[in-house]
Amino acid sequence: AAMAYRAGATLTDMEFMLAFPTAVWPQDMKGSIYPFIFEFFMPSLRYRVIDKNGNPLPIPEEIASLTRGTKLSKLASSYYMGMAIDQGLGGPNGGVYYDYSAFTKEEKDAAFAAFHDRFNRFHAAGCYKGESLDRIKEKIYAGEPIEIGLGFEYCMGGIQVDAQMQTGVNGLFAAGEVTSGVFGACRAGDGLTEMLAQGYRAGLSAAGYCRGLGEPPAAASAYRTLEEHYLHYFDNQGGRSPIELYNQMEQACDAGFSVIRCEQGLSSTLQTLQQLKKELPIATLQCKSRAYNFEWIRAIQAENMLICCEAGVQAALDRKESRGCHIRKDYPQVDHDAYLHKYCFTKGPEAMQMYTRKPVVTSIPLPAGTRANVIDYFLDKSLHYSR
Repeated sequence: AAMAYRAGATLTDMEFMLAFPTAVWPQDMKGSIYPFIFEFFMPSLRYRVIDKNGNPLPIPEEIASLTRGTKLSKLASSYYMGMAIDQGLGGPNGGVYYDYSAFTKEEKDAAFAAFHDRFNRFHAAGCYKGESLDRIKEKIYAGEPIEIGLGFEYCMGGIQVDAQMQTGVNGLFAAGEVTSGVFGACRAGDGLTEMLAQGYRAGLSAAGYCRGLGEPPAAASAYRTLEEHYLHYFDNQGGRSPIELYNQMEQACDAGFSVIRCEQGLSSTLQTLQQLKKELPIATLQCKSRAYNFEWIRAIQAENMLICCEAGVQAALDRKESRGCHIRKDYPQVDHDAYLHKYCFTKGPEAMQMYTRKPVVTSIPLPAGTRANVIDYFLDKSLHYSR
């Protein structure tokens, strides 16, 4: 998305980041999605979600019944788990806890047997993604809660495309998770729409564009410009390591651009990102090798991540409401009247340019009015959620 932005494409919806239950324990499995996989494929084990004091999170039964084991559980988890963690009720690793203690051994046996029957076909027996589940199972059988955090899986934002997957940059087409617009403010589906429908359309469009074109002239000057830009890191002196700058960017976004947001946190994160933009051009590599130089890779990644993070934080700051996966504790209402628009970003001569536009209306009319919060909006039966 950042590369397309630099080429002249528009980015939209960058404030909408999808979080869902992710492992923080055991440490060597941190980031694994086994908690969500358990929920999805062991629906008979309806765990309690508790805070560090052992108190259940205030998740209404109506919400739990509607979301447990469905794609929409990601929104409910983000809201209730995120609020608890934001209020300081998380455990030592920054998560809350899943408690399976109410179930008998026989019930647990049956659930795990069904789970393994499904996953043993394409994972090693007793494992998920190559990681043994033995320690997690031991805790569940012993009735001990497991600490679970929230990790970001996906960004609803990306490159703005039209119905033909054109980006607005001549000859550049985009499809899949790099684009925006398919899922609005909350991804309640999966990637098949993007991969198959968009991919097929983008392929047709790109083929049609190329048909009849001759071999393009070599853009030697453009190549030299890029080469000079990316090689300059080897000549820098006196700057900080790109790894250090990248880690600081992650920490700043974790602090202010996380699941639950507010004005102060977002402003602080934006200030840090703007400072890092000044430091990155003079970042200094300690390793001068060009063979898989991780510092060099981090410098290039940081350039792209700074663009995406700056766009997301600026939109989140200006969107003084909550909507889908953008949840602000200082502005909890869903405000269709004032904020039913998309934030768009283009590259300006000196800095990123932000503007807004209304969504393109096809068959579903745009809603109006306000809702108390994203969960209240989610309960609107006229939305006909079925995932």
